[in-house]
Amino acid sequence: MAVLKDIDNKKVSGKYTFRRGIHPPEHKGLTESLPVKRVVLKAGSVIVVPMLQHIGAMCKPTVEVKQEVTVGQVVGDSEALVSAPVHSSVNGVVKEISPQPHPSGRKVQSVVITVGEEQPSEKDWRKLPSSFDPNKYNPETITKSIREAGVVGMGGGRRFRQR
Repeated sequence: MAVLKDIDNKKVSGKYTFRRGIHPPEHKGLTESLPVKRVVLKAGSVIVVPMLQHIGAMCKPTVEVKQEVTVGQVVGDSEALVSAPVHSSVNGVVKEISPQPHPSGRKVQSVVITVGEEQPSEKDWRKLPSSFDPNKYNPETITKSIREAGVVGMGGGRRFRQR
């Protein structure tokens, strides 16, 4: 039987919550007091946008090679019930559309984007107007807006209840 050890080579013990499952130490103490750093991508570098970023159906690219894209632009979408569009996180040009390594351990269709010279800054971010009132919108409109924004993994798989 293998012995699980943590980063300091100490034995890890504790209860298992499911058969043969483990919960290794998270070691949040290593970084929890460090500030979040903004990553600035240099023009000419590339990013990979996988068409699978959630538990739902894989998206199909909605852009073409050599097409210019902007931050927030939809680059992949699916009509499947459990799906959400995928957006570009940079301004740039689509370099290729091809299978790329994915955290799942397999390759998935991805949009590879060459980062452009001009990138938006925080001052370009849109803020909700102070007059915004979510109660003015019906549940279907809110659900559609959340889906179109690509929000996933936050309990959004459940439909809003009518009051």
